[in-house]
Amino acid sequence: ADDLNATPSSCTTSAADDLNAKLEDAGIEDASELCDRVYADQRKVPFASAANRGTDLQFEQMFFNGRTDWQEEVETLYQAENAAGEAEPLSATSILEEDAEQVDAFYEGDARGRRLEWPGELPNFQSS
Repeated sequence: ADDLNATPSSCTTSAADDLNAKLEDAGIEDASELCDRVYADQRKVPFASAANRGTDLQFEQMFFNGRTDWQEEVETLYQAENAAGEAEPLSATSILEEDAEQVDAFYEGDARGRRLEWPGELPNFQSS
C-alpha cells in the first residue's frame, strides 16, 4: 500500500491519487467496484459443479462439516482367491482419488480460467 502513496520527484500526484481521480472520472467509487464491473458479465461456473453431486449444495455443506463419504474413505486392499484357491492380484476399494476425480476434472476443465460462483448461502462461506 505504501508503494501507491509514493510520489516520484518528477510527479506531483501519487499513484493512489491518480488512480482515485481516474476512477472518479469514470463514475466508479473504488477499485472494488471496478473489479465488480469488469467481472459482472463473465460467466460464473457453479460451485456445485466441482463435486457434481447435485445443485442444492447439500453435499458441499456436509463436506465442509466433515460428514461425507469422502472424509470416511480408507483405501483397502483385498486379496481374493480364484476357484482353484490361488491368490489373485490385490485389488483396492474406496479409492478417494477415483471417487472424487470429478473435482480434478472440474478444475482442469470448466473452472480453468473462469470465475467460480461464490457459495455464499453456505454458512462456512458467510462473513462472521
